[in-house]
Amino acid sequence: MIKLLGFGIIAFALLAEGQLPSSAVGKWTVGKPYDAGQPVGLDAKQEGAIVGLVIKVSPSQITVCGKDVPITSVKVDHLTSSDFLAKYNFTPNLIGLGDSNILDINLNKLHSAKACGEFADPGTHLLISKGHAVVEVGNDYFRLTK
Repeated sequence: MIKLLGFGIIAFALLAEGQLPSSAVGKWTVGKPYDAGQPVGLDAKQEGAIVGLVIKVSPSQITVCGKDVPITSVKVDHLTSSDFLAKYNFTPNLIGLGDSNILDINLNKLHSAKACGEFADPGTHLLISKGHAVVEVGNDYFRLTK
């Protein structure tokens, strides 16, 4: 009985980690990049191509650059502003995020989607806090609007 209960707890934990938060689901439009004071992996031409991009996130797939990419894994970290600072080396307010309960969402493995060619999988790394959403592409942070 105890083994069965332990297995159930482990299964629930794995299921919870692999679920996409409902706040991430929707049709998003990429806005202008924030200046977070960090080295950026995109040049001005690439940033220009990302701004205005539409990213559709459903519980089962991401649609970006005209391609449907199945979501094969979901990793969600709940961060405080201190956790965020330690992980990203800048404060979350620089990209419009609140001070607590920041969802750091990674969909699929890095560079696995290859939906947009030279870009680092737009839509696979989302940061959400209190109704504000940001997408990270090539160490550049862009506002998302629904």
